[in-house]
Amino acid sequence: MNIPQASSSNWNKLMELRGVARSIIKIKVGCGSQTFFWDDNWLQGGPLTFRATPDFIRDSHIPAKQKLSTFSSNNHWEFPIVVTQQFPDLLLLDPPCNSPDKVEWIPSPTGVFSLTNTVTWLAPHHQPRPWNHLVWNSFSIPRCKFILWLAVQKRLPTKDRRCMQSFPDLNSASSTNQLMNRITTCSFRA
Repeated sequence: MNIPQASSSNWNKLMELRGVARSIIKIKVGCGSQTFFWDDNWLQGGPLTFRATPDFIRDSHIPAKQKLSTFSSNNHWEFPIVVTQQFPDLLLLDPPCNSPDKVEWIPSPTGVFSLTNTVTWLAPHHQPRPWNHLVWNSFSIPRCKFILWLAVQKRLPTKDRRCMQSFPDLNSASSTNQLMNRITTCSFRA
């Protein structure tokens, strides 16, 4: 699906996330009547369109919107030999059954969509930093928090960093006077 130029930013972002959504939705094949052979994520390696070249898809003579159930015959799968040579995991597929195809949500242990499980899956947890409690607490002075945070991020304007960035030397009298003047006249000082 092509994204129109005049569409909203929210719609554009949703369209960009289609690949992510496709990777976390899996089809558990029953009879195959609801599963598209090329486009749905029903095999271990993902949708077959991502695993095959456009030339192979064209030469296989399997239409783009072909349902998986068309390859079912007498309780077993009958795929074209060319396709099974390209995708040998088709031979390991469980035989078709009478149950309907089931959509499973991979981030959820139950397979049912859950916003909590999806957010946890999309935004991996980071280990707390060892300095976190030093900077972000309720009893530190905000100015000290900021300076400590700069130091931890290695962004504090120390003398060696200023020399590397071609800043004037802080040991000179004029630079020191200018710095002290700025600090004492600053409206945000404690």
